[in-house]
Amino acid sequence: TEQATAMQLKTDFVANASHELRTPLASIKAAAETLHEVGGEDPQIRERLIAMIASNAERLEELSRDLLDLSSLESPEAACVIERVDLTAIAEDLHELFAEPCTTRQITLEFDLDDRLSTTWTDARLVRLVLRNLLDNAVKFADTGSVVRVRGSVSPGAGDAPGTTRLGATLEVIDQGIGIPIAQQQRIFERFFQADEARTGSPARRGTGLGLAIVKHALRALGGTIEVESVWQQGTTMTVDLPGCVEAQ
Repeated sequence: TEQATAMQLKTDFVANASHELRTPLASIKAAAETLHEVGGEDPQIRERLIAMIASNAERLEELSRDLLDLSSLESPEAACVIERVDLTAIAEDLHELFAEPCTTRQITLEFDLDDRLSTTWTDARLVRLVLRNLLDNAVKFADTGSVVRVRGSVSPGAGDAPGTTRLGATLEVIDQGIGIPIAQQQRIFERFFQADEARTGSPARRGTGLGLAIVKHALRALGGTIEVESVWQQGTTMTVDLPGCVEAQ
């Protein structure tokens, strides 16, 4: 039944969340115990253990943030707050947010937004959630030394809302990276779905498995859509259409 299916989904979600939380906690506990026992005797061991604790604490922080974001979006009380929003200002904020990881991996982050997107009518928090999570994936999976681009345009064909004078906005997040295998593209918006090791590779590329689920729920609340275009070993383009959020000139 529908109720049984919902209960099973909830049970699976709790089980997955518990597993994802236990993994970094166990690593922190093991590193702390080792540090207490032998870490003080060798500076190199001490530094390695401290780095391990810091890395897993960061993962816990990321997972907690994503769980809270997803929980708020799935709540029956969740609602859009439509207000005047400057998408170019959100872009500038995200450029600063991702400056450090981009510098570390020698990635150039470029934004090219239509000036008309400085005045839109949408939910700033939800749009920021969408772009932040898409950029997080793009930067994480982009090749070292490559370019990640965010393009924003206005078009009558980009999800314009019937019966209004407002046009739609199209946002594209483009990376030159490893890409997503075709067989996995239908599942990437599932909660806790992780691509295979050929894509995730190093631990630095492993996320929480919640980012694209957050994107899906945020866009559902906004009445928007997302399309995935990806070629293995070449890169990925995520195209978001937001309806009726830009005033027609």
